[in-house]
Amino acid sequence: MKNAPLAIIILLLTGLPAWAQTSETIRVKSGERLAVGDKYLFPQFAVGTVQYRDGRTVSAQLNFNLLLREMQFLNPPRLDTLALAREYTIKQILINDAKFVHDQKAGFMKILGDYGGVRLAVTQSLQVGNVDKEAGYGQSSGVSSIKSVNNLPSDNGSITRLSMKGDVMYSRRESYFLLDENSLTYPANKKSVQKLFARHKSEIGDYIKDNSVQFGNAADLKRLLEFCQGLN
Repeated sequence: MKNAPLAIIILLLTGLPAWAQTSETIRVKSGERLAVGDKYLFPQFAVGTVQYRDGRTVSAQLNFNLLLREMQFLNPPRLDTLALAREYTIKQILINDAKFVHDQKAGFMKILGDYGGVRLAVTQSLQVGNVDKEAGYGQSSGVSSIKSVNNLPSDNGSITRLSMKGDVMYSRRESYFLLDENSLTYPANKKSVQKLFARHKSEIGDYIKDNSVQFGNAADLKRLLEFCQGLN
């Protein structure tokens, strides 16, 4: 996407499934750069372990790029930032106390818990949500309390200066998934939960209704899965 028009970049980075949750909005202003703390999942690169399906294990300085949705590492000796390749060969990645697995469609997912063989996972990303047109006196319209930042990171990690006037809005988003014992991935919704705990569809349906479960809320999902695990 080198020097790609902003409109194309927005089309590529937007579009979320219905079970996603927006957790933070960032306003990108002219003359500023996206902070590392906003671009990456962790505040800094940390020593992590990549475990491959063939049994190999590799340690590296790792971090997850939310904007590009890539697991990246620092390549010595110059400490260039590179992305892990051939993700389909990776069994899991451990960074600090976090565990990640890779799905061909959903990408890298952070495991939040295991409930009797059904795992809860979340994908996290930073997406371009909107362009706020410039108002009078060089000021952009919109809510002033939204966090501000400007310049659009490209897919090679460099910074592309925006040529259009106005602020760009980023949204930090989370989408939740369920993984079965064979690591098959399902969207976190009522249908998937009842399928994975098929012997207790009725009880699960009642619990979801009685507790007004929000499938975009991690705490609600954890309580639901704890309930389901207790039924077995």
